[in-house]
Amino acid sequence: MGKVAPDPTDPTVDSSAVAWYWYQKKNCLEIELRAVGCRCSPLRIEEDTVANDQRILARVSGEEVRTHIRGVNARIAKSTRCYRWSMCGCYACAFLGAALLGVMMELFYEGKRLRCSSRLCDVERGEDPLVDGCCIFWCCGTEMEEKDGRELRARPSGTSWDVWSNKTYFGDTERCSLYDRNRPGDHTKRDARYDCTSCPASLLEEEDENRVGCKTMFEGNAKDPGVTWPLLFLIPLGAPLVFIIFLGCAYDRAVSRLYHEAFEDWRARGVVAHVNSERLIWSMCFLTNRVGYLRLWFNDGGCYIRGDRNEPGRIIRDASQEIVRLNLPIVLRESCTKNGPGLTDIALPAELVGRVPEEVWIKHTAKFGPIFKILRSNATNAWCGVCSIFPIFFNAIILPFNLGHAYHVAKKIDKDLRAWQTSFNADLASHGVFVKTQSNFMDDAYAPPAKRWLAVALTENKVAELKAEPHLFGRLTDTYNPGCFTQRGLCLHTMDG
Repeated sequence: MGKVAPDPTDPTVDSSAVAWYWYQKKNCLEIELRAVGCRCSPLRIEEDTVANDQRILARVSGEEVRTHIRGVNARIAKSTRCYRWSMCGCYACAFLGAALLGVMMELFYEGKRLRCSSRLCDVERGEDPLVDGCCIFWCCGTEMEEKDGRELRARPSGTSWDVWSNKTYFGDTERCSLYDRNRPGDHTKRDARYDCTSCPASLLEEEDENRVGCKTMFEGNAKDPGVTWPLLFLIPLGAPLVFIIFLGCAYDRAVSRLYHEAFEDWRARGVVAHVNSERLIWSMCFLTNRVGYLRLWFNDGGCYIRGDRNEPGRIIRDASQEIVRLNLPIVLRESCTKNGPGLTDIALPAELVGRVPEEVWIKHTAKFGPIFKILRSNATNAWCGVCSIFPIFFNAIILPFNLGHAYHVAKKIDKDLRAWQTSFNADLASHGVFVKTQSNFMDDAYAPPAKRWLAVALTENKVAELKAEPHLFGRLTDTYNPGCFTQRGLCLHTMDG
């Protein structure tokens, strides 16, 4: 089922989502990527989807389109074969591991239990564990003292086998009753669970302060015969799944790069302005048929992407060579622990002299850098260093805290950045100028994933165009994921690149 257009009259629908839907509908061809037939089959682009698009046919012939798409499909099939068959091999190993685990658990596994080493005492005949060499199970209050492994302590001198239920010697929080819990199917008559429910303390009223839980204890010769070594067969089940995740991520990167390279000729000839793909990682890992989308953009919508550099041009001119827009670069970080300059043009650009008062420009641009200071906090730098030195420890212990930190950072920066733009535009309105933060995210193994800039529109038409454009372009557009937490409608990619 295809995507459904958001209803602009629905008050629960974000207006930015509506604007983005129709912007994308007009300016890009979205192609659903599928693996046809066997789950190990390569991704394919349907020829008819591209060959019947009038925006494509206005630039190249239908026959050339079909030839090109067949070449792209063949290239994807050949270049991703090792990833796909490796994942299929891992799945075969995982299924074999699951089968072995099931067989070993069924034949040999025994969970924790207490088992009499000889026989159970016949309580009706009054057999004594200390005299007759048998054993007996009791359900006692949790405060009953024990020797080791649930064995009852030394019996009070001169008492019989049933002293453990005697009120004269023990209070309600300790006193026992005979164990009478039903046995599971894998238990013998000599087995008992670790837990029970029939001790006197559990039968008291809920408001009684002496009401406590119960535990199974024994007197005589008993032990825990649990057999847990079959659980080792979880390793041949789990190890292939770990490799599947790594292979899925590598496959994801390879597909993005291959599609990027496959349409390089069309970008150079102006057939399309930009190409990006959105994959569903878990669909790739689990080899489902539908694994994402390929988008062919016909208009960068103000991004003005140059070639494959994922970078906006700084100065945009109209047909008469008049400057109508500026894209001022934003650099948030130069490395994991080193600050970036933020907005590179804090001083008034020469192109704006005479258009915008210098004091108005500097008043607001000087506030831009501090908004992103939290990106390079001591906590962020510490986590980054630990990640590089102790990667296993980081993933196991620190990663959850880092993800939560990333979510908090992205949310706070977005709030402050929107307030900054609102204030800036209020002062620029009387000068016919409008600013907007924008960024483009491309999943490219050979370039930083995110490029950011402050777009400055200088004419009435460009102001209207800029207001209609989204903040985010590229792969992460409608939703943005700082860590594992999905957020919608942010005004800048902050945590990537």
